[in-house]
Amino acid sequence: QQIMSSGASGSITILTDLTALPQPNGSVAAMPGDIWNFQTWFRDSNSTGGSTSNFSDGLEVEFL
Repeated sequence: QQIMSSGASGSITILTDLTALPQPNGSVAAMPGDIWNFQTWFRDSNSTGGSTSNFSDGLEVEFL
């Protein structure tokens, strides 16, 4: 539920509460030793006035 516009920079920043990471059945806390993978889904405008969607590169994070 985080819809953002990257504007001219083409980048976004999301502050994340590590005690409440969203999951399909509710939020959970990241624990030491956990490995989480993150990715974003985005839409781009194209030259014909339409839009296309794609996924960012993935990011893997190990919590220590």
